[in-house]
Amino acid sequence: MTNKTDQIIIDRVEKSIAEFYSAMQLREELSLRIGKRTTYITRFTMISALAFGLVLFYLVSTLSSQVKTMHHQMVLMTEYMGSMQANMQVMPSINHHMANMQGNTASMDQRMAQMSDNIGAMNQQFAQINQSVGRMNYDVNRMAKPLSRIPFFSW
Repeated sequence: MTNKTDQIIIDRVEKSIAEFYSAMQLREELSLRIGKRTTYITRFTMISALAFGLVLFYLVSTLSSQVKTMHHQMVLMTEYMGSMQANMQVMPSINHHMANMQGNTASMDQRMAQMSDNIGAMNQQFAQINQSVGRMNYDVNRMAKPLSRIPFFSW
């Protein structure tokens, strides 16, 4: 009887060890699958973050170049405005000459032509600023278009 009881205990211990071994193998396989999935998700996230960073860097550099162009145009406009102010300061003198009928109409025509030129140049500067803003709008829309394919980044 002890021999039979010992055999039953040995069988049960062997069966328990086999079941434990199977459970440990299953646990190891699950751990490997979880690790692979986590690695995949982490790689995808890092690549996405890098791509997003590159897109942002490009947008910032584009914006910077457009702002520099706008700044240059504004400086030119300021110069033209200064010229207009100088021309406006001459207007009382012209009015005085016209009131006294002693004004020189050739001088007045020349100054008016300068004002017209300055206004025309100002008009060109506004057109250039408008074009710069339009290009910026186009560039921003073009750079943002790939972001619409990211599920959590819809506009």
